[in-house]
Amino acid sequence: MMITTTRFFVLVLCLCMLVPLVSNALQRTGSIMFDPNSIQNWMDQYLDDEQRNETDPATFLDMIGRFVKFRQAMISDIGKAIEEFAEAPDGFEMILGSPAYQEVPKIWQYFFSTSIVLVGNAYSDAPLVAYYNPFLDGVAYVRWVHIDNTVVPESLVVDTFEAPGIEEEGAVPRWLANGGTPIALMKGYQEFVSDFEEQYSFKNKVASALPQVKAQTKQREILEARSIIAMVELAFVLGEDSNHGQVWDSFYLAMESGDKEVLRSMLPKDNIMGLQQILDIPQPIRAQLAPSYVLIGDEVSLLYQQVESAPKFAGVMSIANDADLSINASVRSFFFFGLDVELKQKRVTR
Repeated sequence: MMITTTRFFVLVLCLCMLVPLVSNALQRTGSIMFDPNSIQNWMDQYLDDEQRNETDPATFLDMIGRFVKFRQAMISDIGKAIEEFAEAPDGFEMILGSPAYQEVPKIWQYFFSTSIVLVGNAYSDAPLVAYYNPFLDGVAYVRWVHIDNTVVPESLVVDTFEAPGIEEEGAVPRWLANGGTPIALMKGYQEFVSDFEEQYSFKNKVASALPQVKAQTKQREILEARSIIAMVELAFVLGEDSNHGQVWDSFYLAMESGDKEVLRSMLPKDNIMGLQQILDIPQPIRAQLAPSYVLIGDEVSLLYQQVESAPKFAGVMSIANDADLSINASVRSFFFFGLDVELKQKRVTR
């Protein structure tokens, strides 16, 4: 989707709306990656008194850890991950039998690398884990079962979502149809989370069945097509000889090291997020920002990034497309946000 000059200014306005919420983003994560005590907080939030009394935090942590480790393994080597984790690899024929996967395994590695883990029916004999990709607006639902004091993935289905009223079915994820802005991305993510939690409550004791998603081959092909487009555009924009690639490399190194002078030289003086606000982001988080998605526009391109270990934290950078500009003049804006920050606005309708 092209980014017109008008859409760019809409993006800037959206970012301005998010500035007051940024300071709360890191505190709202709920991720076990940052706080060793948060697993207990998570249990306190989602489990009732009886469940908390019956649940061993170490066992609970091991289960959640398996869901996250599976995602990491799928990013590294899908075939090996399924063989290692799954009790019945045939349940993953949806991916393994895909002609696109057999030709380009990185299609699904990209999907999982930019996905976010959501857990439903965690207290049941068969939890359901959604690996939802907010950029592709698609999800892999994985049913897990308890075997020999651990949990193993049993089977998988995929689903995609698209904006209503688009003639070419499946072509446009909802957040892109709604402007491709951070707020549109957040709304799409939060809408999916709300619907998922409504159907598969975290503390539900009822064993999960896989969602009944029709036309699995078609859904898989849509998801694969979106992945291919995203990968190609990222490769094009961040190529070794591209201005965008040089800008990102320089900016990332400065972010990782906390180099104030380089960041000050690259960021515009009126950047929506102040230099100190950026440096207040914990260094381990800044160091894990990696490009996830790009929207190529007429004058600027929007490069979205995610924190690798906590992908619901994201950054977005607008980079000028003029190849004659120096690196120091190429960054139009940079902003860091959490996909789960509360938005006091109406939900996007399907």
